[in-house]
Amino acid sequence: MLNEFNEKQKEMEILEMNKKAEEAVEAAVKRTKINIALLIRPNMSLINEQIDLMISICGIYGIDIEKNKLEILINKALSECNSEIIYKFYGIPVLINSIYVETYGIITLSMGKAFIEVCKKVKLFIEVCEKVNFGDIRESDIISSVGEKIMKERFKEEMKRNNMDCYIK
Repeated sequence: MLNEFNEKQKEMEILEMNKKAEEAVEAAVKRTKINIALLIRPNMSLINEQIDLMISICGIYGIDIEKNKLEILINKALSECNSEIIYKFYGIPVLINSIYVETYGIITLSMGKAFIEVCKKVKLFIEVCEKVNFGDIRESDIISSVGEKIMKERFKEEMKRNNMDCYIK
């Protein structure tokens, strides 16, 4: 009975982490759109926004990954997009800027949701006492080819789910 209670408590903790991570993604999407739309940070780097988001998500799940390694993972995921949409923001007229507001918002949303899925797999791996189960991965795998593959697949799925297939290679 106590074991069942502990398992339910762990489930609830993970559900709470998932909810907080989703909220972090929503906040990052809003921040990205505001920063671009109001030209608060006209030369804002999408990569920096993604890094901030991923650091936040890592904190929620209790995962510790170096900032530079997250940047590598982000670049690998973004390599699935047509590069001109990602890296051409500097000096864009305000009319065209509205397109970028939505596009960058969806990229941030897709990246965040993809990374949440990676973190969930890591958390599940940790919860089953370091036994690989159902495709779960270790924290160290996040920045390996295993994490990269999951991140790319989930990112592409999220972009397609948000009708952004035209930006996927």
